[in-house]
Amino acid sequence: MNARRLIVTATMLLGMWSTAEAESVSWINGTTPLAKWAIQPASPSTSDVITFSGPTNVYSNSCVGEKNLGGTPQISVDAGSKTVTLWFQGPVPAFCTLIYMPVDGLQGDFGPLEAGDWKFISLSKELSFEVRFTVGGKAVHHVDADAPGPLHDGKTWTTAFLTLQDALAAAASGDEIVVAEGTYKPDRGAAVTPGDREASFELKDGIAVKGGYAGYGQPDPDARDVAARRTVLSGDLNGNDLWRLLNRDDNSYHVVIGPLGSRAPRWTASLSRTATRTGISRTTSAAGYTTRAGP
Repeated sequence: MNARRLIVTATMLLGMWSTAEAESVSWINGTTPLAKWAIQPASPSTSDVITFSGPTNVYSNSCVGEKNLGGTPQISVDAGSKTVTLWFQGPVPAFCTLIYMPVDGLQGDFGPLEAGDWKFISLSKELSFEVRFTVGGKAVHHVDADAPGPLHDGKTWTTAFLTLQDALAAAASGDEIVVAEGTYKPDRGAAVTPGDREASFELKDGIAVKGGYAGYGQPDPDARDVAARRTVLSGDLNGNDLWRLLNRDDNSYHVVIGPLGSRAPRWTASLSRTATRTGISRTTSAAGYTTRAGP
């Protein structure tokens, strides 16, 4: 009876747990642990591979870390309970060489995951954390002129698009575009020509565009404050306007326009004053932006 119960239990566990489609775990070298456990992107879509990182105690090398935490780090995904678990597979090392190569955390990746509310936890008593996040069917495109790259695919703040035009080109209905503080001009991007006065930010139906984010390099890049972190859509293409009166003959004709073919009229930025807009049409929204420098 005990043997039969053991077999049934093992079978249930195998059915419950699965390894993530893209899965890896490795130690972080160093002696200054990260402040907290986190994932990127913070709001992943169903197509994103999710990266994670977080602190452990400082160990003289990874072998000592595995000996203290219970074995080799592993990632498991329970789609039923929507739980991603960091756990440690024994046996623990019996002996560790006396080599000083300090480690202070773990990093890796998992996913893509199905849509829903998820949590990322650890089973180790020595390493307790819980990160809750939501996987959406929509994609979130990041825009930050300060993103270092070298890849700029818009999936994280580190790899954010450098221009809003590139994000608008990549986004589809149902997606969201989040833009860091800074100034963005409609003649910047892969599909537009610098200095082209006809270039505009053409919003698309069903896409939410939000400004005011802290962006790359900040303690919480997803922090949003539209008053303190201004995202400016500027038609001053050459950056030479004076007092909002002079050198305006090279500015954009229309900084922002609504979706072509929609019932909403083409929306034009303020001609002589700064205006904050919170909506464009019934199916397109833009919030947290300041527009300036029309013709």
